[in-house]
Amino acid sequence: MAAPPPSYTSAPVEAPAYTLAPVASGSHGLPGYDDANGQSSMFVPSQGIDDKLPNHFKINNQYAKAQVMPSELQAHLVLLGAFHRLREEVRTFKGKADIPMEPDERWAVFLQRAVY
Repeated sequence: MAAPPPSYTSAPVEAPAYTLAPVASGSHGLPGYDDANGQSSMFVPSQGIDDKLPNHFKINNQYAKAQVMPSELQAHLVLLGAFHRLREEVRTFKGKADIPMEPDERWAVFLQRAVY
């Protein structure tokens, strides 16, 4: 017979402290926030990208100003790419004290820890 589930209270529960598991020699841990693999961590848009489109568009016989600039779209795509690479790296990460999890479970745990 299974044990009954633990009782839950509405009192706030403090999350346990997170400590990094030791990394096995020869393997690489997850990159830190300042680790850019030799790349500059500051986004620099392509030269003259905003000059390639007009600054207004004719819509229904009225002129509308551009809502977003190409450099802003480019920066957004770079950010989305960084999130995608982070997700793939977390999903495929294997550590020394690794708990067997499915890739999607590993990503969910990472997000949960990031929120708290």
